[in-house]
Amino acid sequence: MTALNLLTYLEVVGVTVTLGEDGRLRFKGPASILTDGLMAQLKRHKQELCRIVTEQPSVIDVGEALRFICRELPVTPEILVSRYFNEDDLKDLRSGLYTGDGLVALRKLIASDPIVHEK
Repeated sequence: MTALNLLTYLEVVGVTVTLGEDGRLRFKGPASILTDGLMAQLKRHKQELCRIVTEQPSVIDVGEALRFICRELPVTPEILVSRYFNEDDLKDLRSGLYTGDGLVALRKLIASDPIVHEK
């Protein structure tokens, strides 16, 4: 999982990631999500996560946008993040490229893709 995939996954499951004044990443959300395995991944990607949080802040609620896309589709936001979206897709989503009608169009595009319906 890339740093951007990891950050997006955290946003989907309700964990907010910020950078403290001391340069340390801060996580706010359900403690049950922040397992030892996930914390190891966060440590491994710390530099890149710090860069993304600083340079590419999300202008939309990414978790809410992904939940909207998944509505009535046989996939979860986690599956979209880990298997369907690439780095550029996630950057575009975070930048606000897909809002309003754009988000609806993206949802329709994804819904029409046979890969989403594979079991």
